[in-house]
Amino acid sequence: MITYISFFLIVLGVLLTLFLGFPGIAFTDSILQYLDISTNLINEWQSPFMTWLWKVMESFSPAPLNIFLFQLVLFAGSLYLWWKAFKTHKELLLGTSLLFLTPPIFISNAILWKDTQMVWAFFLAISAYLISQDSKHKKTFQALSFTSALYACSVRYNAAAVLPPLLFFLFKEEGKKGIMKAGFLTLLLFIGSLSLNRFASDRKTYPSQTQKGFDLVGIEAHGGRVDYPDFFKTWPAFSVKPIVERYTPDGLNNLYYSPDRSLRTSYKEDVMDDLNDKWMKAILENPMAYLAHKKDVFVTFLRWDYGSDTYYSFQLESSENPFGWKVNSLSLSRQMRLFLWPLRNSFFYYPWIWLIFSFLPLFFYVKKRQWDLGFFLLLSGYTYLLGFFFVLPASDYRYFLWTYFTIGLSSVWIVAQNYKHSLARFFPSSTSL
Repeated sequence: MITYISFFLIVLGVLLTLFLGFPGIAFTDSILQYLDISTNLINEWQSPFMTWLWKVMESFSPAPLNIFLFQLVLFAGSLYLWWKAFKTHKELLLGTSLLFLTPPIFISNAILWKDTQMVWAFFLAISAYLISQDSKHKKTFQALSFTSALYACSVRYNAAAVLPPLLFFLFKEEGKKGIMKAGFLTLLLFIGSLSLNRFASDRKTYPSQTQKGFDLVGIEAHGGRVDYPDFFKTWPAFSVKPIVERYTPDGLNNLYYSPDRSLRTSYKEDVMDDLNDKWMKAILENPMAYLAHKKDVFVTFLRWDYGSDTYYSFQLESSENPFGWKVNSLSLSRQMRLFLWPLRNSFFYYPWIWLIFSFLPLFFYVKKRQWDLGFFLLLSGYTYLLGFFFVLPASDYRYFLWTYFTIGLSSVWIVAQNYKHSLARFFPSSTSL
């Protein structure tokens, strides 16, 4: 019975996503990516390989439906393989199915985010590898696992931070040799993802430049002394004192993209060289101010400040775009979006709450010395989050999505393993992990 309940919940999650966001809720980033496709000039501000893949999909179906369906295929495919891998472990399947019905999961699935695709590509890689261990098509599933992990790394530049704990889990029985294998595979996937993006990109746009410019302002706002690049100084809107006064830890977009922006971007290599030199000099001369700035940005991202009204949880309508993309206008779908909108300020969207909660499964793993997949999934959520400390571009919940997912899945895992006798009262036919 529990197997059928789990399957029903999984199907329900997919249908909710389709009903909520069909043909896909277009976020600003996805619109910029599609602009690259329409101008036939792919740059590396967004993931070039993802943009290139989207361009290929144009031959089969119109946008944004094509990338939306691709995102759902990653989701449904990873779920199906996970279900196959653990079809006799019914407590785990039930818990996983319930996790997929939580708002951060099924709402994110409806939005065209590279972060969502990264999560499901990694989960597909994990599920395919688990299936490969007992399959006569072992090499095929392992190839799928590697390809999915490679794609996940290509859609976010810091996605490789997920890999070390998971790869160490695969080779932990081999001791030092296993550590070397995990390190080699991490490096291989990271370099491979950079190569894919290099292959797909037609023009360099230096996506890190906004982060570095924001860091310069942040360092000065925290008492450091900064020598700004000439490219900033010659901008009529640039003036040090007003810029520093406008600084907030979540204010990168405000400084660069608001109508009264104070900083600007460039695609010239000599300008980038000057920016890199001034940025490195500012960090070396003001290390404590730099760390204070980064700490404030990270704390704001965790939404520790309840009064933050600029925190970005999710959206339920497509951003303004020149393509006429809109979410379906079905009455029930609109009512559903109105019902879900207040959730953006619910506990689901406060990362610090989930970080504190994560210490509960961590405590059980350590207490029981249970170094299994659930434990290393939890670690991968931590390493990915730490990988954002120096590169957070904004206070967007989507950057926390993998960490939320791994906290939830590792919690489900340890409950299913250690409390199966309690669950058996409700589901007598359940089989333990």
